[in-house]
Amino acid sequence: MAPLLILLPGLDGSGLLFAPLRQALDGRLDCQVLGYPTMAPQDYDSLVEWAEQQLPKDRPFILLGESFSGPVALKLALRHPPGLMGLVLACSFAHRPRPGIALLTPLIRRLPLDAVPGWLLRFALLGADAPASTLAALRQSLSLAPPACLAARLRAVATVDLRARLTELQVPSLYLQARQDRLVPARTARAMARRTRGFNLVRLDGPHALLQAHPLASAEAIMAFYRQHLGVN
Repeated sequence: MAPLLILLPGLDGSGLLFAPLRQALDGRLDCQVLGYPTMAPQDYDSLVEWAEQQLPKDRPFILLGESFSGPVALKLALRHPPGLMGLVLACSFAHRPRPGIALLTPLIRRLPLDAVPGWLLRFALLGADAPASTLAALRQSLSLAPPACLAARLRAVATVDLRARLTELQVPSLYLQARQDRLVPARTARAMARRTRGFNLVRLDGPHALLQAHPLASAEAIMAFYRQHLGVN
């Protein structure tokens, strides 16, 4: 039976931004998007407990953690759930990517996301050439999470540290690194590679929102990983 690709979303938590990647995969893999509940604790341990209950019981699967959800995917993989075949991390981390990220927490609680200028979202996340439709999709997905929810997720990012446990991973992993990522530095993937067995690093041109900006290249990298390391045709 072909594996199911479990998609764990970025900071917005909705999963809506996976639409371009799912379209690019074009049915080659069945996908299940796990959108996080907003009226619940947003720390990583709580999200892992919730996500574990959503994992399939009757077919193999691969976890994909995008950005914020990398630690969720890592923590799930470290529990060695039955059926887990592999792990994909997209522009993500095992430890806070920037030391000053906690300083954004009070700001995000007070500043309406509609007030964030488009040029700043393009600069930080989407790339300068991102179309208006991609910017609109990002704004929509972020608007679905209350500011307090987003702030709680940022606090989780600021305190997470799974580096010491990376040696415990038992499945092949793929890291998709965006060459123009302004949020997660390249050293993050290099540090993870030194600690993780079966770690495969693929660098692609693109911004932090790699799966949205370059879904076709991302999908092809994922399919190549499956064929080469998981025996998927």
